[in-house]
Amino acid sequence: MDTPDLQIIYVTGHNATGKTTLCQQLAEKYADQGWHFIDGDEFRKASPELAQSMEDASCKVNGMMRGTLGNKNLVEEVRQHGAEIRAAWEPHFTDVFQKLKEEMVATNRHKMVFPYHCYQPWTLDLLRTVFPGGPRSCKVVEVEVSRELRKERFLQRELQAGMDHEKQWREDQGQRFTMCRERYGPEYNKEDYKDFLEWRFMFHREEIKEEPEAGVYVVNNDHFDAVSQLEKLFSA
Repeated sequence: MDTPDLQIIYVTGHNATGKTTLCQQLAEKYADQGWHFIDGDEFRKASPELAQSMEDASCKVNGMMRGTLGNKNLVEEVRQHGAEIRAAWEPHFTDVFQKLKEEMVATNRHKMVFPYHCYQPWTLDLLRTVFPGGPRSCKVVEVEVSRELRKERFLQRELQAGMDHEKQWREDQGQRFTMCRERYGPEYNKEDYKDFLEWRFMFHREEIKEEPEAGVYVVNNDHFDAVSQLEKLFSA
């Protein structure tokens, strides 16, 4: 049986750039052209195998990916562990892409907008291996948001989830707030905490550059208006 003509738009970027919302908007807007949406994190959580491979890789190399809090040469520190980080994460991403492809075929959803992670550009090489066929079959969108705005959005997410940062900074004995007190002192400071969030959750990533001829696009989403910038991806 021939493999169906599959098309994927893989949307990635740092945490708090609005990837998932953007994908939902795109899939809804272009549903009449056959486009669908799957949330990458939910897709992973629904599979025990993917959830386990995510946990295994995280346990092995998350410390290497973060580097040392406060290190002025953090980027170089992280780069020194590039081979180990890739070896830990390759099996997970390969399985995610393969299972997604199987899901698309099984459910007859041959056009998919899919937000997920990309810790380094080699992840995109794995994606293209599973979804061959060049830019028509596999497009990548890197969503960017200014650094300070990205940190502020992440902070607001936590507030909306019910976190009381000032109280936790004073009283929480868990690793996160213990590190904050040791690093920044006993009193909560919003800007210090945002810097901590950036270190903990927004790992260093090598730049993904726009290459339309290769199917790679970069959009800014500071104002949640990236949908209009991606019209060209859906042109007939």
